[in-house]
Amino acid sequence: MSKQFCNDFKNDVLFKYLLCDDLDPDCIFMLKLFIENILNIKCHQITVLNPDLNPKYVNDKDMVLDVKVKTTSGDIIDIEMQNSTFSKSHYCRFQQYGATLLASQKEKGKDYTETAHPVYQIIFIDDIDKDNLKLIDTYRSINDEGMV
Repeated sequence: MSKQFCNDFKNDVLFKYLLCDDLDPDCIFMLKLFIENILNIKCHQITVLNPDLNPKYVNDKDMVLDVKVKTTSGDIIDIEMQNSTFSKSHYCRFQQYGATLLASQKEKGKDYTETAHPVYQIIFIDDIDKDNLKLIDTYRSINDEGMV
């Protein structure tokens, strides 16, 4: 009988206890290794978006961890871990997260074209959107005539 290895990327325990401290060089090394090898990108900066889950700070939150990555080209990648089922609320929340990341790039005194880089979201969720059975989706700002 052969053993089969199954890796569940929605397992927040791994992320919470192994990868949650973006001030710890070992955690950053593991995060960078994980992200760069799975996504085939080069990370410039990695930020844990909810550092209050750092083991140094005890709280009663569920085991969730979200990570923001800035690539060497300036693109922003938001990695969301959701150990729950998909809902309309999640759908709207993910859109708001993406819009917030896009808007957060504005730097005082600089032109928008200098600071605006694409934003990507990678969402691990324990469900499927039955109304949209695509694994990859793209959102763009378009007008009524369909022009991007």
